[in-house]
Amino acid sequence: MSDVAKRAGVSIPTVSFVLNNKQSRQTISDATKARVWQAIDELGYRRNHAAKTTRTGLFGCAALILSTSRSRSYLPEALLDGIYKELESQGMHLVITRLSDAKLTDPKYVPGILRECMADGLLIDYINDFPPQMAELIESRNIPAVWLNVRRERDCVTPDDFQAGYDATRHLIAAGHARIAYW
Repeated sequence: MSDVAKRAGVSIPTVSFVLNNKQSRQTISDATKARVWQAIDELGYRRNHAAKTTRTGLFGCAALILSTSRSRSYLPEALLDGIYKELESQGMHLVITRLSDAKLTDPKYVPGILRECMADGLLIDYINDFPPQMAELIESRNIPAVWLNVRRERDCVTPDDFQAGYDATRHLIAAGHARIAYW
């Protein structure tokens, strides 16, 4: 950043404000921003994400946890695309990992799961038979998690097949269909 600041003729904080798209006490002119971006391009500057992680304590990453038992985790491609696009829009990335029930119920493993995955939070995709101790460990350790495809009191995202069936039937009736079957 100091090389970029020298090349652009600005201070290091100005480079930081431009890179992070943050406001400073003084308005940074468009011409100054352009000089900073030009210096970044000329020098081939790349951000040091390790330094940012050390400073903020955040990885900028969400970990998608899938079971090693393929029958317990299912993620449609459209849902995965949606997760990826939303994280990307927030400047985050996604890591996907498959973990055994033994690891996810191990009181020694679970507290370090975020560090192990280098993630700020978990997306847990279990469609059935998730071990109850896993949920208890994650909650008791205050690990930020959202459950996918599992109905829970909170922090979950699930499809609503009943409402989908109702909406589809109403649509067909409105279109003039009188004999509707479900199989």
